[in-house]
Amino acid sequence: MSSADRPEDLPLQAGAAAPDLTMDYWKKGAGADSAGDAGAEKQPSQSVFSARSGIQDPLVKTGGEPEEATSGEGFASTEPEGEETAPQAPAHKRRKQKGQPRVVKSRRQLDRARRRQMNYLQRRREQKKMRVFYNRIRLVFKLCFALLWMVLLWELMHSALWMYKPAQFKLENRQLLQNAQLAPLVQPLSGRPIYAIDTGKLARRIEERFDIVDRAVVRRRMFPARLDIQVMEKTPWAEVYADDKQAGPYGLLVPGGIISLVEYRYQPALYTNNGVEKVLAAPHTTFKLSYLDRLREIAWQARQLKGLSLLSVDVRNPQVVVLNFQEIPVILGRLDHNAAERLVRIVPLLPKIREFRDGIESVDLRWENQATFHQKPNAKLNLPQNEPMQG
Repeated sequence: MSSADRPEDLPLQAGAAAPDLTMDYWKKGAGADSAGDAGAEKQPSQSVFSARSGIQDPLVKTGGEPEEATSGEGFASTEPEGEETAPQAPAHKRRKQKGQPRVVKSRRQLDRARRRQMNYLQRRREQKKMRVFYNRIRLVFKLCFALLWMVLLWELMHSALWMYKPAQFKLENRQLLQNAQLAPLVQPLSGRPIYAIDTGKLARRIEERFDIVDRAVVRRRMFPARLDIQVMEKTPWAEVYADDKQAGPYGLLVPGGIISLVEYRYQPALYTNNGVEKVLAAPHTTFKLSYLDRLREIAWQARQLKGLSLLSVDVRNPQVVVLNFQEIPVILGRLDHNAAERLVRIVPLLPKIREFRDGIESVDLRWENQATFHQKPNAKLNLPQNEPMQG
């Protein structure tokens, strides 16, 4: 390639400046072009009104070119004559494309757009005012109804229908406990609303106050306001007498101990059908629970012996227990672990007891390997030979 064909070797024209081919020239040119493109892209495409309402705002420029002043009611057409224009998308979906001219609107269209904006904003203000007004009305109604309900509830809670009267309680499921005995516990509740009474606390007080009560249940009842008190009493297994001549018992033996009958109205035949034993004990005698459990077991075994009818159990001397059968008294002795075995030895002696019934006062089973017949005073027994009797 010759030097005449290379552009850098061609001679400069007259009046032309020498080109600057350094890197600074290209950097400056490239920076200017990029700044111009960035400035064109930063121009806003829609207003706040257009963003909220979804309507294209005609007051905002749709392109980066300056607005051209037009006169008249028509549009300035820049398209060449004889060419057909392609159908365009709606205004809110149309996008600016490079190389296409910007559509310029007339003043009349701009005024109409302003009026539409003002009408739209006015309607929005009126709708907002109506919503605020209706919300305030609803709030006022809610406050009125809430106040009305509070007044009604206050009057209902303090109505005379809910007030408890001490005489209005019903006692069920009891045999010894009487209404008059519960009156001191119920009297402090007078004048209180029925729903404010602690039924659980009242039930616990009844159980702690009366030993005969095994469990108490208190329930509220309305119209009229009252209390239903259900009492489950302990079932006794023996009645305690001071002696055989006493008219009635002074206590009851239950699985949990002994219960005094001083504060109860007791009828002697109240537990007759329940198989309650008769126990003779000295008043104010203290028994251990283990002793009472063994005594109950021995009394039950004595009741099961065939041919003998148990009348009472004498424990006035706790170390010498006597079983009073209808046929003959039996001295059992101490209630140790061998008491049940000693009691069984009475069964083989029943024929001899029936034979010498008139002359035998009692049978003694306190010894382990023998049974002793105690003879009545001034009584003569005709015993067969080789059959001595101890007594």
